[in-house]
Amino acid sequence: MLLYWILLPIVWVLAHILFRFEVIGRENLKAVRDGRAYVIAPNHIANLDPVLIAITIFDWKRLRILAKEELFKNPLAGWFLRCMGAVSIERGKGDTTTVEKLTNECKNGTGIMIFPEGTRVEEGENVDAKAGAAMFATRTGGPIVPMYIPAQKHWFRPTTVVIGEPYYPQIQGRRATAEENQEIAREIMRRIHALGGLPQ
Repeated sequence: MLLYWILLPIVWVLAHILFRFEVIGRENLKAVRDGRAYVIAPNHIANLDPVLIAITIFDWKRLRILAKEELFKNPLAGWFLRCMGAVSIERGKGDTTTVEKLTNECKNGTGIMIFPEGTRVEEGENVDAKAGAAMFATRTGGPIVPMYIPAQKHWFRPTTVVIGEPYYPQIQGRRATAEENQEIAREIMRRIHALGGLPQ
């Protein structure tokens, strides 16, 4: 862990120098850090997004970042991601063990960050949102915080990340149906696109 705490400030400083983060709506994130569960739902464009988001949010004691298993194949990258609170998941294989573990952590006040699209998507590309973020929110009762990451990240030029207002998805029964979770997923993407001024 000593190596991690040595590398952490170096990575933080380099990221801010290279991308010059500007965060709009940081108060929306502060509003949900009250010991309850919450779900951060950003769009996903580049493999670097999980690290950039973690650096932007900077709440690793209470945040779990769901990332694809392939990102952990590099030993150094995998080790660093896990230190930052990232959890690997096998996409498309029904990884119920990881889902249940994270659901229980969220119920105890941990936040989770999950990409609703489930994979990298080019800006303007039309892809159906996956129900993962909606499922975690409806199972834990926590709010969803939409987040927009710009497609273009130019070195040494400002990169503006927009954090939207938290909202609670509504369901009819005690547990959301598959159809309800899918509609919530579509609503998440509508809100993300609105933050970036994209067509909805």
